[in-house]
Amino acid sequence: MGGDIRQNTADANRGRQAARFVPALLLWNSGENGRQMPWKGEKDPYRIWLSEVILQQTRVEQGLKYYEAFIRTYPDVHALAAAPEQEVYKLWEGLGYYSRCRNLIAAARHISHNLGGRFPDTYESILQLKGVGAYTAAAIASFAYDLPCAVLDGNVFRVLSRIYDEDTPIDSTEGKKLFTDLAQKTMGIGRQPTTDNRQPMTEEGSPISDNRPPMTEEGSQLRDHRQPVGEDRTGDRLSVVSHRSSVYNQALMDFGATICKPVPECGRCFFNRYCPAYRGGRQQLLPVKAKKTGVKERWFHYLVMKAGEEYAIRQRTGKDIWQNLYEFPMLETGKPASAQQVKACLEEQYALEPWEYTTVKKSGRVSQRLSHRLVHFDFTVLQLAKEKELPGFEWVNKGGLEQYPFPRTLKQFIVNQLDDPDG
Repeated sequence: MGGDIRQNTADANRGRQAARFVPALLLWNSGENGRQMPWKGEKDPYRIWLSEVILQQTRVEQGLKYYEAFIRTYPDVHALAAAPEQEVYKLWEGLGYYSRCRNLIAAARHISHNLGGRFPDTYESILQLKGVGAYTAAAIASFAYDLPCAVLDGNVFRVLSRIYDEDTPIDSTEGKKLFTDLAQKTMGIGRQPTTDNRQPMTEEGSPISDNRPPMTEEGSQLRDHRQPVGEDRTGDRLSVVSHRSSVYNQALMDFGATICKPVPECGRCFFNRYCPAYRGGRQQLLPVKAKKTGVKERWFHYLVMKAGEEYAIRQRTGKDIWQNLYEFPMLETGKPASAQQVKACLEEQYALEPWEYTTVKKSGRVSQRLSHRLVHFDFTVLQLAKEKELPGFEWVNKGGLEQYPFPRTLKQFIVNQLDDPDG
């Protein structure tokens, strides 16, 4: 009994907080406060899907040029589906997390070949696409079709945890359920229960534009972005005009990316007066994460074999990082490789006798951080007396290497050091 009362009280308090926050957010968004990105306002599900896949684990600044290149090269899903895989990987080169690219190709071919090029138009059917999870499916459903799906990215988790002062770990089963429910209920404040693309209406039944500011229940405009709810008004008395889910979701994500950042700019925030995390000095403690993932270290020692003007390369085909990308012959060890290990590898793995090669140069060690891995690279360039048959490898001149997709660090080595004796 007592638990039910406490839960009802908590739900009521969250409802009042949502009724304060949503109109203030939409008013903030009606000005020029959001991020300017070429896919904002886009309704083509193919372009939205492409942008969302590219931006997974990628900063907007980095992903923008890739998005524009993909749209130029593959203007629709049929063009992407018909493209040779190596060509698509080459265009993706440098973005990392190459499983996204594999899934992108597979999903494009499914849509093109099995669905006749028609992009799925329900949350459940979008979720069935290869590589599409709950977040991406919700984003496409909301932005392309205005379906009432709350979009939860890192920005949204952060904002919700602060405006509700919620310290349940966002990476726990309980937390994921709680924040999904919070996001859906917050988005639904004042929204008409429709799932079509009709223009949103005022309470009087007349159409409104996306940029019209939120109104109070008496029909007056919210006056000051720093005071979204007046002193004489409680949150549960405020009625918000209906809004498109796409507008709300984008506004919330923009707010998290520009104001409610990991190190928040609370002094500029329109909601600081009503933010319990800010008022309690807890804003930088939220959101809470329960798990800390350890970092696995790997050591890759590349044996760059050159015969004449050609280099030996192979495609990585195993279920590992950089699958389907290309690389030079390589020795992986559990710690930095010794000279004896390198010599043994050349003799046993590649059947090279000492008289068949000379060492041209060795590079200094460089490292690349992946999501939960730290990969260390060493490069040794070897000049072979003659081209040697190496199972699984092909010989390509340096100019031809430009046609193959390589992991970022290998690409940098090719460009900056491969033919530079002083590099």
